[in-house]
Amino acid sequence: MRVCKRWRRLAYDKGLWKDVNLTPYKVNSRILWHLVRHYLGGTLRTLRVKGVLHSIKKHESLTEALLLEIGKRCPNLCELRLIEMNLRGISYECLPPSLLSLELTHCEIPLHWFRVAAVSHGSRAAPCIRNLEVDNVPNFSDQHLQNLASRTALKVLILSGTYRVTDSGIEKAAESLSELVHLKLHGCNISDTSLRHIAQHLTQLRSLDLTNLCSMTDAGLSCLGGLRSLQSLCFEYCDQITVEKLLSVCTGLPSLTKLNLSGNPYAEGELQRIRQSLPNCTVTNHFPDNGAVPKF
Repeated sequence: MRVCKRWRRLAYDKGLWKDVNLTPYKVNSRILWHLVRHYLGGTLRTLRVKGVLHSIKKHESLTEALLLEIGKRCPNLCELRLIEMNLRGISYECLPPSLLSLELTHCEIPLHWFRVAAVSHGSRAAPCIRNLEVDNVPNFSDQHLQNLASRTALKVLILSGTYRVTDSGIEKAAESLSELVHLKLHGCNISDTSLRHIAQHLTQLRSLDLTNLCSMTDAGLSCLGGLRSLQSLCFEYCDQITVEKLLSVCTGLPSLTKLNLSGNPYAEGELQRIRQSLPNCTVTNHFPDNGAVPKF
């Protein structure tokens, strides 16, 4: 009994609730309200929550009132990860203003999310997101990307399985994404055209991941030669680029230390040539079974 009382006292110590990961469980709004009122406070830094979007029982996991309360009680919350959440009825302005990093996985978002509101929701300041990861959010589109790029200076952008993002969206958003240092584009509906705009405007990039961009050709690859700050490149399953163009571009990148070519059917002699031409760069090439190819 004494041990149980000690655990109870520890559980109510809000100073211990700094990094909270609830993703092993499906959490509804009733449970979240209880946690916010009794446990979460000013020391909370990261919060990861899995909702009930695909559950038979369609209980709400997040509401605007709940998000506003989290923002008030947890003024130092800087990282929020939401999984399987229905956010269609929630305004972007209701997110905690302290947020710097936002991850959305298998969520549904409103059509005009991220757009600058004519009148702020309750005169609240919207979050100034620096890191955004969007994973399999089917309705994330060019418009969402443009809205977000126009209102905050992103440093990290990860888009995975966002097939509604096209060359047009990259073109219109690229100039406003000029402060990006890390970019991953997986399963987007883009081509060499996007690489031209990326190379023109995203000159501070240090890491670029283009996994499964099967439409990339030597013409698109050649555009990347001007990104002199690149330290890491990932061309997994990009099987349309030649060794000659790859070497032409990569040998001209003075800071390049990592090159991922996994999933590309290069001969052993070609890989040896690449490694010899890039002595200061770790070149990775794994060729797994077809079942391991990324699918979106």
